[in-house]
Amino acid sequence: MKKRFCRLGLKYKVLIKEGIKFEDEEITNLGIEIELNIFNLKTNKEIIFPTNNEKETIFVLKYIDNFTYNGNDTGYDVPKNLFVTDYISAEIVNGIFKGNMKNRELEKYGYRLDFKIKDYYLSYVTGETMVGNYKAILTDNKKINRETFNKILAKSDYLKTQSLLLDKVTNINIEI
Repeated sequence: MKKRFCRLGLKYKVLIKEGIKFEDEEITNLGIEIELNIFNLKTNKEIIFPTNNEKETIFVLKYIDNFTYNGNDTGYDVPKNLFVTDYISAEIVNGIFKGNMKNRELEKYGYRLDFKIKDYYLSYVTGETMVGNYKAILTDNKKINRETFNKILAKSDYLKTQSLLLDKVTNINIEI
């Protein structure tokens, strides 16, 4: 049995103006999924994470730090964790996607981030249902290409510049 490994995938939600239609479907939002590459600065190699595909991988980096107590050095070191998602954010600036990585901060711990856009998608309305006394809108996602993403974004004069909401953390599987 092959061992399975993965990279971190981050899906961001892009808010758009209500009422935009694409191929006769009402769009609720757009999305971008990025594939994150994490590098060890000591070896200049990419770090990948083991996965069993049954549950989401927790993407945590470790480092050793000096242990202080009440501001005094204890003479000990302790292991600490870095959560990768704390070191990246995303935004749309004048209609263009921008990934903001806190590499300067991460380099102190021996790591660096890079990314590429993996997929673009849109969410569209598939129906409605009642949940208690409230009407809920049912949606589904569909992959789209970059040109379609940009065309829909250009149609919406709503929030041309916005911080993006991290919608989902995913495993992007790779086989060794």
